[in-house]
Amino acid sequence: MTERSFRLAAAVDNGGRHRVVVIGGGFGGLQAATHLAREPVSLTLIDRRNFHLFQPLTYQVATGALSPGEVCYPLRAVFKRRRNVRVLLAEVRDFDLDAHQVLVEPGDGDTGPMTIAYDTLIVSGGSRYSYFGHDEWAEVAGEVKSLESALEVRGQILSAFEAAEMEPDPELRRAWLTFVVVGAGPTGVEMAGQIAELAHRTLPGQYKHIDPRKARIILVDAIGAVLNTFGDIDTYKTEGVVEFTLQGRTLRLRPFTTRPKRFYFVFKDQSSGAETYEAARFLYSDLRDDGTTVLDFNQAYNPPCSFNPYTTCPIPLPENRLPVKVLAGERAYPVHVPLLKSSL
Repeated sequence: MTERSFRLAAAVDNGGRHRVVVIGGGFGGLQAATHLAREPVSLTLIDRRNFHLFQPLTYQVATGALSPGEVCYPLRAVFKRRRNVRVLLAEVRDFDLDAHQVLVEPGDGDTGPMTIAYDTLIVSGGSRYSYFGHDEWAEVAGEVKSLESALEVRGQILSAFEAAEMEPDPELRRAWLTFVVVGAGPTGVEMAGQIAELAHRTLPGQYKHIDPRKARIILVDAIGAVLNTFGDIDTYKTEGVVEFTLQGRTLRLRPFTTRPKRFYFVFKDQSSGAETYEAARFLYSDLRDDGTTVLDFNQAYNPPCSFNPYTTCPIPLPENRLPVKVLAGERAYPVHVPLLKSSL
């Protein structure tokens, strides 16, 4: 391994203010930077691209309904009136948490690697696309979560119609006009709809040898339901109730069975809405060979919907609403955390 040297980034006079570094100009990083820019801090926003991408509409770029400029906005333009904010086009390579430094490589120019000091660090670098353990699928199945990938998919869709126009074999022509979208969530459904819009309204009359309206769009999902994240009913198997004693009372919980001898509980108790998350908490346990199970409420945890307003979660069955307080396990998170009370 070759040792690389990093130099300190050009110093900026921050007037002794608290130094905040935000990594990532997506929704999370942009929201953090926008709110903190109003505080008496010196803020540095780092992203490998110098624009914010409105990701929910990239599928429209992929189908030609929108141009790239309609879903992108320059990060520098967002903060041009904030003198305490600077935007850096760079790739984060490492962190030195002890020294409170971020190690970056500038995105353009001949400037070498450098370090940026901070008092508080916010990492909002986004996520990676998942092919469910089959990374080889990426070579043939594009994704539409980045601007570059959306433009690539747009090229593939339009090229398929062009190839069908020139294909003399009817079966091969039919193959070119078949589009498979994997995932029946919001993006998949919108993507399938936009391809249909393209085939049935935009392209008809533009080709001499094919009818774009004969295109087949196949929507595939493992659950077998469309838009299941919007609160459709899921079916779980249950094999009875678990009876236990807590605080001198005999109580019962009805578990779901996610796999053999594995119980999944959705429950709430008298602490819900105060000390613990108001909707419910989750808990898993294993069924022993003697027909008993151990309920370790220290392992109870909050569902995804406790962290953001965009996730739907199951609510507990009526019999899974315990008449006692269970203070073990994960607690509720405060709605508001005072800014800059501590540093990393």
